[in-house]
Amino acid sequence: MRRLRTIPEALDDAARSGQGYTFVVNGVETTRTYADLQQRAFGVARALRDQGLRRGDLVALVIADAESFLTALFGASMAGLIPASLYPPTTIGDLSRYFGLTTAILRASGARAVVATATLVAGFENARSTCPDLALVLGRDALDGPPVEPDTLPTLDDFAFVQFTSGSTSAPKGVALSHRNVAANVEAINGPAGLETTSADSAVSWLPLYHDMGLVGMALGPLFAARPGILLTPQAFVKRPAEWLKAISRYKATVSFAPNFAYDLAVRR
Repeated sequence: MRRLRTIPEALDDAARSGQGYTFVVNGVETTRTYADLQQRAFGVARALRDQGLRRGDLVALVIADAESFLTALFGASMAGLIPASLYPPTTIGDLSRYFGLTTAILRASGARAVVATATLVAGFENARSTCPDLALVLGRDALDGPPVEPDTLPTLDDFAFVQFTSGSTSAPKGVALSHRNVAANVEAINGPAGLETTSADSAVSWLPLYHDMGLVGMALGPLFAARPGILLTPQAFVKRPAEWLKAISRYKATVSFAPNFAYDLAVRR
């Protein structure tokens, strides 16, 4: 097994590779190197600490945009905080129900802060009255601070993030994963017992980053391997499943994961 690394350590290694993510939104491609994302994450880490958050505090991330989500996740991790990804609303039709369900998760998890897309900040501010531990609600755009490298970084045995179950059969439950857990999982995917990733590999995904297959397999997988990752939006796949297949061809991707229903939908459409 290769040396296990924390997420900030893997990002630091990848930052020297010249590789990165390509984010595809509404047909527009934006490429960010891992070095670019590391610099932005330094700024997020500094801004979060300047807000008074301390090592071990849980910070909920409710951000649909993949680039903004990943820089927030990396920054929170660098700051020694525990990010927890929560699903953003898919429509604006029933926001009261959405905030009701999400507030229950915040209350149960003891979240100290929420970092959200700007349009959701007011809704989460209203939720603070029923979440006694929730001290801050921050817009993601407010965290783009100067890129100052943190003095201390997490260890393998610190928590990397909290992953919530889907809640399809009961209330969502949070699973706390250490950096060691995450690194071992990625190694099982990328290493000789799995894909045996090489310098010839690249990945394409449309999977949401608040699910483990999308986050661990398709976002952290390329990062830990310092290989290109092309991230489409889930909405693009649902509307036009062929976009997923076209992207695999266009970027000559060698890795792409999806649940069974995605292959069924691609065949039907």
